[in-house]
Parts: sequence; C-alpha cells; structure tokens
Amino acid sequence: MNNRKEFIVALVREAQAMILAKIDANYNVDIKGGNQSDLVTEVDVSVEEFLVGRIQAAYPNDGFITEENTVPIEDKEYVWIIDPIDGTMNFVYMLRDFAISVALYHNKVGQIGVICDVVNDEMIVGVLNEGVTLNDKPVKNVQPVTLREAIVDVSLRTIVGLEKKGIADLTKMSSSILSHRNMGSAALRLAHIGLGRIHMYISDTLCIWDFAAGLVILNELGAYHNFLEDEIVFDAKRTDLLASNNKTILDELKENFYI
Repeated sequence: MNNRKEFIVALVREAQAMILAKIDANYNVDIKGGNQSDLVTEVDVSVEEFLVGRIQAAYPNDGFITEENTVPIEDKEYVWIIDPIDGTMNFVYMLRDFAISVALYHNKVGQIGVICDVVNDEMIVGVLNEGVTLNDKPVKNVQPVTLREAIVDVSLRTIVGLEKKGIADLTKMSSSILSHRNMGSAALRLAHIGLGRIHMYISDTLCIWDFAAGLVILNELGAYHNFLEDEIVFDAKRTDLLASNNKTILDELKENFYI
C-alpha cells in the first residue's frame, strides 16, 4: 500500500501544479443539471482526465468513481474515488479554499485518503492503520470537545433541506455552539475536523467523491461520522453526511435539534 500512497501523493502534487498554472486563466464555466450552485470548469475535467489516465496506466485493473464522469463506474476490488476540484465555486470566484480529493478503497474499505488544499499548499494524507500526515508531519488524534465548544460548518441550504426532510431543525442551534462557518468544500472541512480547526460538518446531498478521502482521515484520527439517511453508497447517488470531532457532540445535537 505504501507504493500506492507514494504514487498518488506525487500525482496529486502534479495536479496541484496544473491547477495553480490555470487559476488566473480564462476558462469555460458550466452549470451542471440546471443547478446554479453546481459548477464545472474545463480545469475540473482536464485535471480529472490527467489523474484517471495516470492511474489507469499504473494500475490497469482498478476501478473509478469520479465527479466529472470521465470514466465509467466499475465494481472492482480496488476503486479510486476522485474529485478533481472540490469547491469549484470557490475556485471560480474566490481563487482559494478548494481541494483535490482522491481516495483508494479496497472492497469498499478506505485504504488511502489524500486531500490537497491547492492554494494553501497543505497535503493531508491518511492511510488505514498508519495515521495521518500534514505535509509529511504526523497529526495527533482529535481532542474531544463539547457541543458548546464546537465550531460547526453548515450551509443555509443544508439547514433548510434537513428541516424539509424532517431530519433536524438547526435554526436555533447558534446558542448551543461556539460558532458557525461555511467554507464550501466538504473535503477540506472533513480534513479540518481531523486537524482540530472545526469540530462538526453537516451537509445534505453530498456524493461519495466529496467525502471518501475525508472519511479515511477522520477514521485514522478518532473522529466520528454518520449518514443521516442512508449508508455510504459506491455510486453517484447523493446522501446526507454529518461528521464530528466525537460521537458525544453528535448525540447532543440529536437530543436538541433532531425532529
């Protein structure tokens, strides 16, 4: 597995350089499925094609699940799950706070999770049973906090969506937490839970490429996650995800704000 880890980290570094070279360039921006919040650029597609092509050349028997669907989904023993730019809206409008997210799963168990904060030059790498590194330096396990001490990342869209689904009413949560943020990149926020920068991330209608790498990192650092509706699915379907610094603050959230 170390050979695969070294391979994918080096490859993601190349992809990072590709994005940085194009960040100020003129490129086409399209809307996916009529959703004005779901953007895709030619940079997303070219980076994904680069990653897939190099992985296929090195590991021709492996399968893929990718956001931009440049390769068919196949049920293989080893599956690479790729989001070439997680946080495309941030890439387009803010030129920061977006990430490359790549995970390797073996028989649906996460083995490697790589999240690269492109602009801030942070490479967070988790390997099953081997821990997590940030730019090659080991990361310590999370230190548990209470809900009152928690910084929570959740969007207005998610707050409305969870209430409509009858799952949770988070409209009055502000008085029970330390603070609220919304960055716009699931991959980065999951990594940030592991790094102790925030303590909870809640989002509805994520896809597996948004969180596959992050779950490997969280599992290695003793953090917690669950799916609000369904279990993880290895396809392009959407699900709701809640990830937290520890299970106790999830239980507090459920007790106070679940419907």
